[in-house]
Formats: sequence, structure tokens, C-alpha cells
Amino acid sequence: MMISPPRSNRAPPAGNIETSGWRCVKQFLTSSVRTLPRLLERNTPFQELPELIQKAPFLRDVFHWVEKTPYTHLKTASLAKHLHITQRTLSRKIVTTTGYNSAQLMRLIKLNQISELLISTNKPVYRISDEMGFADDTSLRRSFKRITNMTPGEYRRSFA
Repeated sequence: MMISPPRSNRAPPAGNIETSGWRCVKQFLTSSVRTLPRLLERNTPFQELPELIQKAPFLRDVFHWVEKTPYTHLKTASLAKHLHITQRTLSRKIVTTTGYNSAQLMRLIKLNQISELLISTNKPVYRISDEMGFADDTSLRRSFKRITNMTPGEYRRSFA
């Protein structure tokens, strides 16, 4: 019967096969930039939004306007005026490029913004609702659940 020597908490001696592993761990612990682990794939209705921005340059302007506009002020007429095109042209361009109508796309962009806040902060839903311009947190919860089939709290627990 062979008894193995007790293991120490020290790094193995130089030249050992395990040395490179210790070097990687040491480098990670001493590096100033760390990346938090994230799920590689999230099955959310928002995962296709980055691809949509790449489809047409005008969509970048749409995303930017929607993200800075309070939810209660999201209207196709306001967006068309901001982009200096007619509502009909805007609606046609959005549907042909994305497959969503303009109201659906604006709602999806705003709820994506909310999903990012849910994942990256610990702010309560009512505060996020106020910041994003919802009339109240009940309407945010209802809209969020309609799109994701999850409440904001369930979403935060699943993806944070």
C-alpha cells in the first residue's frame, strides 16, 4: 500500500507539467482587467437586435432615438419626424428590413434596454420603470412579460 505525501498549498516546482496552469491562474488573479462570466447563448427575444442594426444604417438612428426617448413618447410619427421621412416610408422600411412593424420594433428595443438594466444592475423594477419613462411599473411588467414570457424578476434571476 502506497501512501502519497500531503499536498501543500504552494505552487508546484518549476518544470512540472502543472506549472503552466498555475501561471494562467496567477496571471488572471493579478491582471487588472477581468471579465465576468456570461452565458454564451441567451434564448431571449432580444438576441437578434444586434444583427438588425447591421442590416440598414437607418436602423442605428432608430435604435439610438428609441433608447433615449421615454416609453410613453414612443410614437411612429415622432420617430418619422426625427428621421425626416414620412410615417408611411418609415413603416415600410422597418417592415421590409426587420419583419416587425414600427411599434413592435420600438417596444422590443426599449424592453431590450430594460433587460440589460435588469441583468447589469440591482435597481428595483419601479426605478427602472421611472428611468425608462413608463407610466408605472405595472405597465412595464405587463409589456415585459408579453415579450419574454417572464416577469422582470424571473428574467433577472435567470440571466444575471
